[in-house]
Amino acid sequence: MDLRDKKVTVLGSARTGLDSALFLKKNGAFVFLSEKKPEELWAKTKKKLESEGIITESGGHTDKVLEGTDFVVVSPGIPLNIPILIKAGERNIPVISEIELAYSFCPCPVIAIGGTNGKTTTTTLLGEVFKKNKTPVVVAGNIGTTFISQINNLTPEHLAVLEISSFQLEGIKKFHPEISITLNITPDHLDRYSSMEDYTAAKQRIFLNQEENDYAVLNYDDEIIRSWAKKTKAKVLFFSTKKELPAGTYLEGDNIIFSFKGSKENICSRGDIKLLGEHNISNVLAVITACKIKNVANSIIIKTIKSFRGLAHRIEFVRELGGVKFYNDSKGTTVDSVIKAIESFNEPVILIAGGQDKNLDFTILRDLIQKKVKLIILIGEAKKKIGKALDKTVKIYENDTLEEAVKNAKKMAESGDVVLLSPGCTSFDMFRDYEDRGNKFKKAVRDL
Repeated sequence: MDLRDKKVTVLGSARTGLDSALFLKKNGAFVFLSEKKPEELWAKTKKKLESEGIITESGGHTDKVLEGTDFVVVSPGIPLNIPILIKAGERNIPVISEIELAYSFCPCPVIAIGGTNGKTTTTTLLGEVFKKNKTPVVVAGNIGTTFISQINNLTPEHLAVLEISSFQLEGIKKFHPEISITLNITPDHLDRYSSMEDYTAAKQRIFLNQEENDYAVLNYDDEIIRSWAKKTKAKVLFFSTKKELPAGTYLEGDNIIFSFKGSKENICSRGDIKLLGEHNISNVLAVITACKIKNVANSIIIKTIKSFRGLAHRIEFVRELGGVKFYNDSKGTTVDSVIKAIESFNEPVILIAGGQDKNLDFTILRDLIQKKVKLIILIGEAKKKIGKALDKTVKIYENDTLEEAVKNAKKMAESGDVVLLSPGCTSFDMFRDYEDRGNKFKKAVRDL
């Protein structure tokens, strides 16, 4: 794509919008950035952009967005059905995501990791394997480092390992991963999508442009994902913790087996995986499958799996105090992620949950709560909704702050209990993001 003398509008001034605008300007485009927040809430970013010669507007997306515009780059937090983007469509002005923009300049193969839960852990572990394999690799996408910010670092010898969200996939046109991985599909973002079917359709766009020589790595244990095998042109390899597979990676007792073209390899043992939870076994199987496609030696795969201890804010051990263990799962922003976190423990759980709701159904938790949870402490905007959904399961308490919840959890906990922050909600009602929430939880725990 030749950007010289093109007029490009960027919607949104957060990390994705900022990086996109700077890349576009550096490559010769005339850039206009539109932000709906009032100027005082993004003044520092606005000043930086304008110092680079980028024109901006604040307080809403006006018709200036469309004046002489060749195409629009939309940040993932902005739905494609807002009025200004509907107008763009009516005027045949292309609207693309940052992932699509970056792919237009990407010189190397891409592995894209999608699904609802486990993307960041899987993406990070996969990147670590390739680093140990001495493969030049960039790990980016929805993981916190934008793809567009890494484009100038890439060569044809590189590999781009990308975590991809449904929001990013909405705005792709030609984005074409050599390997796509889909981990699972559970209800999420139903505050943005009108139905589960719409959400699933957005996720399925991950292999929109894949061809016969590409690979789609799919979770056999997820009925929805399994059905996608009939909807992609790519070669399909499954992974499963429950079933022996003719092609793919699966558990056989405690052994992890890779099966392909009639041969079987014993890759490693379940015990080599140091991550908590059955869901992380599944994530590791997905990683192994992609690594085998790329011909990574088993010794490299095993070495990386054995040394990988997980990530911050994903069932992260914080400390033990008086026989009580505290875990931070602030990244757990869906009901399914709460289920997986609770199921990772055999000990009685004191659950701290709540935040900004995504229109999810918390009644799904009722049976599991009654079996494994000792009591619940709720915070945030969704505390009344969650309390109503889980009424008469276990004792439920409401607190105004996370710090208060941590102190009360400690008071009510007994030796042998686990205190688990797994919110099942986004953090934006009380915190900057899930990392801010997780860090404040860890501080509150360490201050006990």
